[in-house]
Amino acid sequence: MAKPITTTTETPVYFTTTSTTNKTEVQEISSNNGFISSEWITDKISGHSSGIVETETGFCVVFNGRNKDIEEKTKKGVWFTAFDKVTQKWMTPIEIVKPDQSLSNCSSPIICTLPPCQHAPSGELLVFFRAGRSHLTDEMQSYILRRPLDKTLEWSKGWDLKELPKNIIGPTKTQPTVTPEGFIFCGSSTQTGPEKETAIHVEISKDRGLTWSRSPSLKVEQKYGPRGGLEPALIWNKNELRLIARNRSNQEEIKGFALTAVSKDGGITWPAHLSVCKTLRNKDSGLDIVNLGQALIKGLEIPSGITVCFFNAHSRKELNMAVSRDGGETWSDPLIIDNKSGEFPAAILSKDGKIHVTYASDFKAGDKTQMIKHVVIDPLSIRMNNLYLFQTVPTGNEL
Repeated sequence: MAKPITTTTETPVYFTTTSTTNKTEVQEISSNNGFISSEWITDKISGHSSGIVETETGFCVVFNGRNKDIEEKTKKGVWFTAFDKVTQKWMTPIEIVKPDQSLSNCSSPIICTLPPCQHAPSGELLVFFRAGRSHLTDEMQSYILRRPLDKTLEWSKGWDLKELPKNIIGPTKTQPTVTPEGFIFCGSSTQTGPEKETAIHVEISKDRGLTWSRSPSLKVEQKYGPRGGLEPALIWNKNELRLIARNRSNQEEIKGFALTAVSKDGGITWPAHLSVCKTLRNKDSGLDIVNLGQALIKGLEIPSGITVCFFNAHSRKELNMAVSRDGGETWSDPLIIDNKSGEFPAAILSKDGKIHVTYASDFKAGDKTQMIKHVVIDPLSIRMNNLYLFQTVPTGNEL
């Protein structure tokens, strides 16, 4: 009698996301645990806040910085560089916004792409940034740079600079989410007054950045004081839009953890106050989020809700990563990305299923000068407690 034919199906298994806050349990990303590569994108231009995006020809990175050898520390412009997939090299960074009297101290540049449309058949590249005398919102002006994603156009050319309306901040730290129609959703925040009071809101453009609307402001409960959420990242999980934000509060009851809120109707209405995410630590520092849900990575479709966060759990001298499998409601224990220094991360999922992260890191031991580092991670190779993030287990089925 012939033996039955056995086939193998791949059933994904995920580690639990019950988080602890015991630092001794933090595990490190290593060469045999998801880590692919790490490199400096430049050794000449210092940088702090950055943004990264994938294009047809490679990757583009923007950051605020200065030529560390010749420019004043207080004057930071917006710098741009691109990685070519063919040559496997980063171009020498170019300064696309130079600091002057009207554009002094440029900060928090963020980059994104818009899909092709009738008037932009190649798609568009957008860069948002702010400039002013300080980081207080009422002392800064927001701008948008726009250029076509035309492969024949040199990167130094084609940029169109415009001011955003006075009541529009633009994305304050993390990349906007862009729908296939070209709708732009920005996680935005304000910091005003002598007490540096903070508030969060979401800005939406349905005409590719020409006009904007904004949601009501979100704050922590009044009993926690004026300082709370800042620099939110946005996560789509089916029709829900969740924000995860940096926490500036110094109130013992809520400080040290990220803040969050969920809109059930795609960003139109929000709860009255921000709530505390007790499973995601935050050392009053910038964070970013990559949504892996429904992505196809090496033939494996990732279920909805799988999300990765890059952040500082305990210190800005240690960059961490955590994973959620319920759309950002609960988070795993942190893994270490960089155990020497790392802050203000920006992260994306590339078309080949890799996570690309740029962040500021100390260039040399004992030197506070920061440069922008680029790290590549394979999410399917990440392990926690000896279990792969997306481990596949064969199960026999008789035909």
